Amino acid sequence: MSSQILESLLTCKEVSEILQISKALAYRLVREGTIPSFRVGKVVRVKTDELQRFIDQNSVPSKANEFTEISASDRLAGLSPPPHSNK
Repeated sequence: MSSQILESLLTCKEVSEILQISKALAYRLVREGTIPSFRVGKVVRVKTDELQRFIDQNSVPSKANEFTEISASDRLAGLSPPPHSNK
């Protein structure tokens, strides 16, 4: 199997880490079909583009002056959070 295909598949644990939610909630979102997935036997996988689509469709605009942590889509892209400043 191509490594490119494998890199585009996520486990529910990885989904929970990216979205910073519990594994139970990630499994529930997958089970309900809120986050599209596929199953092979007992193994559940989520395509990264489907997770990105879920993030895009459920994102709310942030206020310009509000501090925002690294977004879920940035975590999905593998970016690290900006350093915190202590003012």
